[in-house]
Parts: sequence; C-alpha cells; structure tokens
Amino acid sequence: MTPWSKRLAILLAVSIGVNLLLAGVLLGRGFGRPRGGHAGPRPDDSGVEWREGRRHPVVREAVERRRGELSARRGAIEAARAKVRDALGRDPFDRALLEAALTNVRTETAESQALLHGALVEGAASATLEQRRELARNWDSKKRRGKP
Repeated sequence: MTPWSKRLAILLAVSIGVNLLLAGVLLGRGFGRPRGGHAGPRPDDSGVEWREGRRHPVVREAVERRRGELSARRGAIEAARAKVRDALGRDPFDRALLEAALTNVRTETAESQALLHGALVEGAASATLEQRRELARNWDSKKRRGKP
C-alpha cells in the first residue's frame, strides 16, 4: 500500500466514524424525549394543571391578585431552606439547629400552601359549575405528578 492510499484509507475510516456518530446523535434526539423537555402537562404553583402546565383561567386570576404575597412567601421559603443548608454544613453538627431550621421550612411551606389554597377557593367561588368540575378533574395528585 502506498503512503497516499494509506492516508486516504485512514481518512475514509475517520469520516465514516464521524458520520455514524452524527447519525446516532440525530436519531437519539429524534427518538428521545418530546421537545420542551418534559412529558405531559407540568404542575404549577396552584396545585392545578391546565393544558400544558398552565393554570386554569379561574385560578390564574385569583393567583395573579396574590402575586406579591406569593413572591414574598417564595422568598421566605428560600431563606428557610438556606438555614437548613447552613445547619447541615456546620461542624460540629448541631441537631437542635437543624430541627429548628426544618420546622421553619415546614411552617413557611404550610403558609404558602394555605395562600395558594385560598386562591383556589377564591377562584372556585367565582367559577361556574362546569369550571369547578374541570378543576376537580385536574385536582388528583397522581395526575399532577405525571403518574397514571
């Protein structure tokens, strides 16, 4: 084999390898997860899903009226979680500090959930019977988590 034919054979082998790699990547993307990065509807803050992760219009209006309160609650939860991270990272370990931080996270989470539930009640109070039935169909926690 001459030096040129040897070089061409190596170049051909590399070219075939690169083409197979690219074909595999393209096929993997085509047969992989759906575009958008998730399968099915996503749950939202209100605990109610509505067509591709959006809130039901009735709940959306009630949540929008409470946007400032909900934003403050999210900030409080993040601060409480930061205290848990700090307590876990301390040396020596302080059990009482961690327990207090976790209690704070539970309290903040419960207050946020109560606020969201209040928005749901407010929205349901102004909804028609059919809208409330639609909300009820989407309330199942298994559906919200993407389980059958």
